[in-house]
Amino acid sequence: MRGVPDHEGCRHMIDIHSHLLYGVDDGSRSFDSSVEMLKAAAKDGVKSIVLTPHFSPGLFETAHGRFERLVPEAENLDIKLFFGCEYDFSHLNTQESLITLGDKGSYVLIDFCLSPITLMTKNILLDWQMRDYRIIIAHPERLFDKNALSDLKDLADENIYFQLNAGSFAGNYGRRVRRFAKKLLKKGLCHFIASDAHSVKNYSGQIPACRKYVAKRLSPELEKVLFEENPRRMLTGRPLISIW
Repeated sequence: MRGVPDHEGCRHMIDIHSHLLYGVDDGSRSFDSSVEMLKAAAKDGVKSIVLTPHFSPGLFETAHGRFERLVPEAENLDIKLFFGCEYDFSHLNTQESLITLGDKGSYVLIDFCLSPITLMTKNILLDWQMRDYRIIIAHPERLFDKNALSDLKDLADENIYFQLNAGSFAGNYGRRVRRFAKKLLKKGLCHFIASDAHSVKNYSGQIPACRKYVAKRLSPELEKVLFEENPRRMLTGRPLISIW
């Protein structure tokens, strides 16, 4: 719903997964709390945010007015907002089309809710790919464990993408998730790192800390890919850069 900077070298942190839109899911509860989240995001250096409430029937009609109400508040903080949503995998069999992340691309965000990866799972994802959607799996470090590494690698080989949470590297979801997030990052099974923000807490220094970790453990160039370049490419419908 808003333009994306064209300058490849600019520092423009884009958060592709946030529950900042108020009153539609388990994220922000009110307009005021959304504004506080925007202020915290601005302090963390976030310049664009894709609002990704959990999908429910009639979501766009319910959320549109609230989205538009937040746009000027975000602009006052030099933040651009985009609309999207987060689907549960179970929704894919009931939809004729999917809400994409932003209005210029074809990428969609999918949460598995602990469903195992089976042949049927892969076939459903690939079927949506054949319909010109590009699949991003949200926070796989929280959904799976090391036993799923081979299946996740197979999905990556089919051009299915992965978004990890910055809070996972801070230990927000426990040691197991933190270890697996680091393993996925090391193996290149990561194309984005985002906040998955449900409250101000997720915009309280976690993103800058995660950026420093990635720059130190991988490289400053790959840090920019995960937090800036791949999100920018996603919003403009371009192919992503792999970190492996």
